[in-house]
Amino acid sequence: MGTARQSVLLAAVAGLTGPALGQVVHFIEDPSPPPFVDIADIGQLLPLAGDGEIGVGSFAGNFVLRPGSITVGQNGGMSFGQQTLFDLEAINQEIPSLDAFNGGQATLAFWDDIDDKEGDTFYVELVDDPVLGTRTVVQWNYANFDGAGSTLRFQVHVLPNDQPTGTYAQYFYEIEGPAVTAGASATIGYQDGTSGFVDLQFSFNLAGAVTDGTVLSLIIPESADLDGDGRVGIADFLALLAAWGSCDDCPNCPADLDGDCTVGILDLLELLSHWG
Repeated sequence: MGTARQSVLLAAVAGLTGPALGQVVHFIEDPSPPPFVDIADIGQLLPLAGDGEIGVGSFAGNFVLRPGSITVGQNGGMSFGQQTLFDLEAINQEIPSLDAFNGGQATLAFWDDIDDKEGDTFYVELVDDPVLGTRTVVQWNYANFDGAGSTLRFQVHVLPNDQPTGTYAQYFYEIEGPAVTAGASATIGYQDGTSGFVDLQFSFNLAGAVTDGTVLSLIIPESADLDGDGRVGIADFLALLAAWGSCDDCPNCPADLDGDCTVGILDLLELLSHWG
């Protein structure tokens, strides 16, 4: 992705309205991603037909994603919780969309018209895996997604994180071939489904939106992560220094980490305690 796109990597952030009032949920692109681990040999093959969906077990939920059933769609998405309709239509839309699981909460890693004749979809629950730890993984194997010799495999990882900060889901992409159009006919994002968080559209019909090795993480950053990049570092330190002194818009002052309407030494110490 280009520098300009990375700089707005997900400028679409918004406050929550539930128990985590004041926090934000958004995507980051992992700058040093873990490897793509193929689960085809250990996962359950899902009997998905073209444009079809299937429920897979149950999900205890995490802080962001609803508990209940997980529904996997052939066309590159998953829904969470008890939905009345499970359709994930072949023609992708900008989100939020009623064509994505009736507008319900969903991870849309690559919403596109994925032909069931050119690949399989697998599901596995991992517990204390030596590489990935504990998580639920769904993997789509799809050949020739662009008609030019490129092949795409992608995964959604759902993490058992019940904390109000951290990572809740990850999208992994493995692409072979030219792949210059990866995303040109797809929607990539997260649909809130009135869960009290926010709809996040990473890309819509954008060529080159993802490349081989891209990993996108759906996160809520901790308060000291002022720029929301998933880590506390020099950019957050500089942002805190820029806000030093009285907060004229208290309590809407992100750098005021201790809530006393002043950015000062206590806030700096709090930031340093979360460094890294």
